[in-house]
Amino acid sequence: MGNEGENQEIVKTILMLAQDLDIAEGEETVSQLTKIQSLNCEFGQGYLLSKPVGSDQAKALIGAKPVL
Repeated sequence: MGNEGENQEIVKTILMLAQDLDIAEGEETVSQLTKIQSLNCEFGQGYLLSKPVGSDQAKALIGAKPVL
């Protein structure tokens, strides 16, 4: 999703489809995260929040407080 909101309708549709999971995928910028949050999505994953990690690191991250 670009800075000017392009593709926002696509993102809204994806969020509706993923509502049961309550998680958004692919946040790479603070702007994208802010827009996802404004669409009432509580959880996300993407390079902004963490690069891909192994299972032990993932378990540690799950219990960690967010830095943003």
